[in-house]
Amino acid sequence: MKKKSLPIQENTIESISEKIRHFYDLYYLMKNPECIEFVASDSIKIQFDIILKHDRAIFEEPMGWQSKSISESPLVIDFPTIWKKLRGKYQTELSALAYRPIPDEKDVAKCFSELINKIR
Repeated sequence: MKKKSLPIQENTIESISEKIRHFYDLYYLMKNPECIEFVASDSIKIQFDIILKHDRAIFEEPMGWQSKSISESPLVIDFPTIWKKLRGKYQTELSALAYRPIPDEKDVAKCFSELINKIR
């Protein structure tokens, strides 16, 4: 039985919270000199657009996302509000999985905000 997709706005926080580990991963990637250099270059936007086009072709969920521009993404539109709702899960879930202390949620949020500004 195929699971019914919900429109983006109906399950934004839930959907993003299922991928909470990605914020942690992106934070540590942005500590790598090669990644820092790549993100600072014009290549980041070009590569991001290539991956976005690929993902639109193969991923159907959340329903309706394929026709949206990046500027319509809830994470781009209102990351601070979304992060306020997610940071508790970030702290509890990742602390339980990590072998060492996790990065402070404020540092992770700052890093993600900087990445958002690069792909707009």
